[in-house]
Amino acid sequence: MDSTDPAKSGVAWVVHFEVPHTAELYIHRSGRTARAHREGSSVLFICPNEMPLWRRLAFSLKRTDFDLPDLPVEPSHFQLVACERIVHLAKQLDLAEHSVKRRAANEVWFTRAARDADIELDSDLEPDKDDKEKLKAEKQIERSQIRRQFNKLRSNLIQLVTECQKSLENKLSNTPNTPVHTTSKAIRSQLKRISKNSKKRSIIPCT
Repeated sequence: MDSTDPAKSGVAWVVHFEVPHTAELYIHRSGRTARAHREGSSVLFICPNEMPLWRRLAFSLKRTDFDLPDLPVEPSHFQLVACERIVHLAKQLDLAEHSVKRRAANEVWFTRAARDADIELDSDLEPDKDDKEKLKAEKQIERSQIRRQFNKLRSNLIQLVTECQKSLENKLSNTPNTPVHTTSKAIRSQLKRISKNSKKRSIIPCT
């Protein structure tokens, strides 16, 4: 979901990565875009094996167009390679963030577990003053390296997404009689805003 003020104006987009099993659940999730008499966009990803779920959902919503029209996709070689790199970069970024969070959690687990069990830690396990200063300096260097790595990954990811978007727009504009969805402008504006916010957003808290 994407929104600047969910409580007041609702969300701008609701993306269903799985087909809701009931019409009530679909309406509840999609209704988050309709607060304060505002409009929003709801996107539903449907796999071929999920078509029975979609037909049942469409029937409950009293829709007559149960079967979805084919969406021909003819990606260029550049788009295929770029999409593969986008997925790879996204996985790298997710793994790196997860690794840092897990490491931080492991660092505090031992002390927290001992405190909860009312166990006094052996003084030999505590680093002395010199070791603490050394560990602090090493962590600062590590944090700087992680920030640079994340900034590079995010920059590459945003650049690839932008290039793919431009490539798709050029292909649509150069193809006669190609239907352009009414949400294309909204998608472009959302992409620009997300890219802009990503540059301002802090990376992750490192401890």
